[in-house]
Amino acid sequence: MAERGDFLAGLFVGAAFGIGLGMLLAPQAGKETQDKLRHKAEEMSQRMRGAVEKGCEAVQEARNEHLNRLEEI
Repeated sequence: MAERGDFLAGLFVGAAFGIGLGMLLAPQAGKETQDKLRHKAEEMSQRMRGAVEKGCEAVQEARNEHLNRLEEI
């Protein structure tokens, strides 16, 4: 499970770095760039929340399965 978390963290950092670099190199006004960066950051934040929620649900399900197996023993 830790590998999945490491992968998601790396994915998030890589995506944020790529988006930020792309925005900084794009020929736009400063305010426009800030607005786009803010929007992309909010978007990534929402995606990460979704991924974390799914991960928590998977952990909870696995926990419940293991508890059920232990009760059967």
